[in-house]
Amino acid sequence: MNFEMILLKKEEAVGTIVLNRPKALNPVNQKTAQEISAALEELRADENIRSVILTGAGKAFSAGGDIREIENFNPQEATRFRDFMLAIKKMILDIRNTPKPVITSVNGLAYGVGFSLALAGDIVLASEAASFCQVFVKIGLVPDGGSTFFLPRLIGFARAFPLVFSGDPISAQEALGLGLISKVFAPDRLEEETMALAKKLAQGPTRAMGLAKELMYAGMERTLVEQLTEEANVQSLCRLTRDHQEGLRAFHEKRAPEFEGR
Repeated sequence: MNFEMILLKKEEAVGTIVLNRPKALNPVNQKTAQEISAALEELRADENIRSVILTGAGKAFSAGGDIREIENFNPQEATRFRDFMLAIKKMILDIRNTPKPVITSVNGLAYGVGFSLALAGDIVLASEAASFCQVFVKIGLVPDGGSTFFLPRLIGFARAFPLVFSGDPISAQEALGLGLISKVFAPDRLEEETMALAKKLAQGPTRAMGLAKELMYAGMERTLVEQLTEEANVQSLCRLTRDHQEGLRAFHEKRAPEFEGR
């Protein structure tokens, strides 16, 4: 598939999706969301790809929703705007449902739905030059792209509401302190460190990682009893995988395992 809003690259076992409108600071419009979903579908189907990176070109990760496109939606044509929001919904769910580790690498500002997009990653890395902002309130909107779901669960209401109600930006270090992201790197190190982690994850038992990802996200909506039952079910499935058998052999042979993601 030919993409207009993003780039899709494959290097060894790593697939990288790059938001590619750097002059406009990588805003997300309906086509961008659809292309990210399509790229994720391609990476999901490619057995050679075992981890995924999502990042932005230039100085921004994403400045948020494409205001120019949104302004062209006639308020009386609610269906057009809802189609845009449903494309955002699908994009976020596709990230969460990708059965491979997804790293969001925040190279610059992540505002509005760009903030939500960053939080959708399984592991969030950021440049020291990055900043994060729930800018929605500045234009009289509510957070979207899953931020009203992610923020309370990640940092609690006491910290989430000030971010949402103020619409003020926070630095990468502040986001790290809040527990919103995993690590912060110097700007000239982010790309290298992100790829190193993606390659490391790709060498792991990615079938088990994908199942663990599914368990952890679903567990946010289950009771403890339900989660323990599902863990037992999934663990029984994992015992049948080639990677588990390889892990056992490597343990007994006192060597590093060579996982295949199967």
